[in-house]
Amino acid sequence: AGRHRCVGAAFALMQLKTIFTVLLRDWELTPAQPPETYRNDLSKMVVQLA
Repeated sequence: AGRHRCVGAAFALMQLKTIFTVLLRDWELTPAQPPETYRNDLSKMVVQLA
C-alpha cells in the first residue's frame, strides 16, 4: 500500500460487499453433505506467520 494506493479501492470494496449481500439474501445455502460427515481435523489448517 504505502503512499500509492488505488484510487478506486474503496469503491471496489463497496461493490463486492453489495454483490455478496444480494447473493446471500436471495439464495439459500445448504451443506453439500450432512454435518455429521465433516471432520474437525484442524491439522490441515494453513497458518501464515508474519
